Amino acid sequence: LPPVVLSGEANKRGLGTSLFERLVRNGVEVNLLDTQYRMHPAISSLPSLAFYGGLLKDGIEKTDRKVPPGFHWPRKDFPVAFVNIHYEERKHGKSFFNQGEADAVTKVVGFLLRDKIPEEHIGIITPYDQQKNVIRKCIQRQIGDNVIEVSTVDGFQGREKEVIV
Repeated sequence: LPPVVLSGEANKRGLGTSLFERLVRNGVEVNLLDTQYRMHPAISSLPSLAFYGGLLKDGIEKTDRKVPPGFHWPRKDFPVAFVNIHYEERKHGKSFFNQGEADAVTKVVGFLLRDKIPEEHIGIITPYDQQKNVIRKCIQRQIGDNVIEVSTVDGFQGREKEVIV
């Protein structure tokens, strides 16, 4: 991902260009790190095909990443599910939130906890700061004190959990 630069002056001075991009422009050879060890192979197939021309390999087997209990997975061999929520998104300052999505996320987290997924193994990622705040409040209200990590896409980058909601 490119750097997030909010200052026009910093952008003018080239800080919107990543260090990696600068190195490549100056002739440093690029080597593809072609093996991933984090994702279930069913999940890694999308970025492999979409961004790496099918070159990304899996350093793990699907048996190494079992489908977590506590959720009704549409396919038992494919640990990905999309849940359609019909609830209106609202604006709060410069950010957005959707109470229906926050309630659905809280419900899913409750299912996972009931099936003994430890709190520290659950992560929740949302694109909006305000949605992060609404989800945290919902979870606090329904579950109480917890160590479930709720963050934005940028805030969670480079991290991993057993289950991402």
